[in-house]
Parts: sequence; C-alpha cells; structure tokens
Amino acid sequence: MTAQGRRDPYPLYAALRAHGPVLHLGGQLIVTSYEQASAVLRDPRMLVADRDMLRRQLGPAFAARPSQALLTDSVLNTNPPDHRRMRQLVSGAFTPRRVAALRAAIEAQAARLADRLDSGGPVDLMEEFAVPLPLAVICELLGVPESDRAWFRPVAGDFAGAVEYAASAEAPARADHAPPPLRAHLLGLVPPTAGAPPPTT
Repeated sequence: MTAQGRRDPYPLYAALRAHGPVLHLGGQLIVTSYEQASAVLRDPRMLVADRDMLRRQLGPAFAARPSQALLTDSVLNTNPPDHRRMRQLVSGAFTPRRVAALRAAIEAQAARLADRLDSGGPVDLMEEFAVPLPLAVICELLGVPESDRAWFRPVAGDFAGAVEYAASAEAPARADHAPPPLRAHLLGLVPPTAGAPPPTT
C-alpha cells in the first residue's frame, strides 16, 4: 500500500466493497462485509496461516524471522489441536469476573485520555486515544506496571507492524527487533516461583 493509501485507506476499502462481499484478488479470496468475515472466522473448516503454511508459501527464511517466529507460535497463528490447547491456557484471564474487574481501570484510563484531547486544537484520535486505550488494557492483563508502559508502548507498536497490512516499508525490520526485549521484559514480570514444582519433603 502506498503512503497515501496508508494515510487514507477508506476509498480503497469502499472500492473493494463495491465488488461485492467476496472477491478474488492476487490469488486470494477477500471478504468485505462483517457478516462474511464473521462466517469465515467461525467456520471450523477454515485454517489460519500457521508455521508450516508460511514456510511452504513464503519460504523458510520468512518463517524464521523473529517477528514471524513469535507470531506463528502464538494462539493467533495456530490451528487445532494446538489452538484449542492455547485457548484453554489463556481463558482464565478472560472470565466474566476478571473482565468485570477491569471495568473501573478501563473507564479511568479512558477518562484520562479523553481529558488530554481537550487541547483546543486538532487531535489525532488514533494516536491519542484509540491506540493507547487497548494497549493500557493489555498491560493490565499482563501485569505490566505503570512505570514500564512508556517503554512498552513503542516496542509493542513496532511488533504490531508484523501484522499490519498497511505497515510502512520499514515496519518489518522494526518488528523483527521487538521480540527479544518484549520476551525478556514479560518473563521478568513472572514471579520466580511461578510454574515451579512444589518442594519435596
């Protein structure tokens, strides 16, 4: 996508939708409506581009890149039965009680961000609100302390470039530099005794 397309992709999206809910483009099938996307995502016959598929389609060098290696080992890019196992492991973080407990923190963060928007001048809503709010929620879920979030946000943003369709030409290199410090930081948040076997007597 061109720089202009990244700044304003909506005319392109409208042009795609004008061709109907499903279209062929560059050897791919693209769905352009919410209903079709929901149906595809819920269809158990559909598979994601996992490690083996990426290796076959794009070559082993691409699949071995740090950002792609981390993604293909995640719940986003695995198929059953590994996907089901991973979902069961993380489901405890998204129980109704846990989500309800986050409500006050999310509302407080949203209020702080909204207060900063009242500057009297033009505001980039994505940069100042839509991006930092979900990132703050992710930090709450992961246990990233407030003091670390100024560091966490740009590094996590660089890693997100690995999955951004409209990413810049420099994004892949930045994404490949992000996994080692992210992994080290998150592992540092895990208590030393977490997952350790009980002491023997």
